[in-house]
Amino acid sequence: MTIDWNDNFSEYELHIIYKICLRGRICNRHIEGENLCQGVRSDKIGSVKKALKELERKEIIHSYKTQNRYDYCIPNENYRSAINLLKRYAPTYEWIKNI
Repeated sequence: MTIDWNDNFSEYELHIIYKICLRGRICNRHIEGENLCQGVRSDKIGSVKKALKELERKEIIHSYKTQNRYDYCIPNENYRSAINLLKRYAPTYEWIKNI
């Protein structure tokens, strides 16, 4: 499946991509799914979890089952495209910085 990087991404999908890229979680380094939900209002955590599943379906991120939880990372081949995506959305969302 090829990834359409020109597709519209939700704020929650961008939030996840930003956190994964900011922390350098390129596969084989991964981040716990609960850590990706931090910084989001508690009534919006369901939206973040849906965004995680959507990004995984689009094959932008990968998930790993570890210690009875799911951890996530971004494949090396998607990293540069994800950074460019974040740069494209940086003027829209002020929380995207240091990219």
